[in-house]
Amino acid sequence: MRRNNRHVLRARLGYLAATSATIAVGLSLQWVRRNLPNALADVLGDALWGLMIYWLLGAARPAVSRGLRATFAMLVCWLVEFSQLYHAPWIDAWRATTVGRLTLGSGFDARDLVAYGVGIAVGLGLEPAGGAAPRVADASRLPRADGGASS
Repeated sequence: MRRNNRHVLRARLGYLAATSATIAVGLSLQWVRRNLPNALADVLGDALWGLMIYWLLGAARPAVSRGLRATFAMLVCWLVEFSQLYHAPWIDAWRATTVGRLTLGSGFDARDLVAYGVGIAVGLGLEPAGGAAPRVADASRLPRADGGASS
């Protein structure tokens, strides 16, 4: 395995570990939510969902800049939130399930749009400036095996 591939694999595993930890915290929140004010529990859950999306995008594309991943994570979160304005029997049936509620939500709330941004900002703050692993270099910039420079 090339050195660059090991960095990509290490970065992906780091992002997947962060995703798993975020999911664990989110599911734990579901157990204690009755002890929290409803609005706080909702905002925390939405922030964790935004953070999870940020980490998943890091696992999918570790070489993409943090800023671009954050922007795309916000776009995904907002699209899912705005999709809650759409109602059809098939999607409402999915949203009525536990998995459907956790992945697609159940009803549009503008406050959620801000909560996603908070979660994504936490991800930006937790992630080192270079990402979970050293940045993946552009292969065209790497030195050739014979010692010469690539074109």
